[in-house]
Amino acid sequence: MTRTLEADNLINGYRAPQVIKAITVGAGTYLRGMAIGQVSGAFKQIGEVTYTVDTIYAIVAETTTLTEEGKIEVYLTGEFNKDCVFVKEGTTVENLIIPGRKLGLFIS
Repeated sequence: MTRTLEADNLINGYRAPQVIKAITVGAGTYLRGMAIGQVSGAFKQIGEVTYTVDTIYAIVAETTTLTEEGKIEVYLTGEFNKDCVFVKEGTTVENLIIPGRKLGLFIS
């Protein structure tokens, strides 16, 4: 996959390397900056039932809408602006900072 980095506020500096991977997800809209968790090999937005901050896996790289199961690109590592990362209501991005740090997802 070839990517062109466009300037926006999600990426917070260029000090930490960004690792991008495609993952398989169910139908839906996945917005750039969405925090994704992994439970039993399945991926959903942080804040969905059982997808707590401790299940963080990645940050969605590009907004993608899927009508059926398919692949989206996610950041496995990098530095991210906390104001551009989001989770479902019921949790906060601040709660992702420490679990994310363990994976190389630096949210500040």
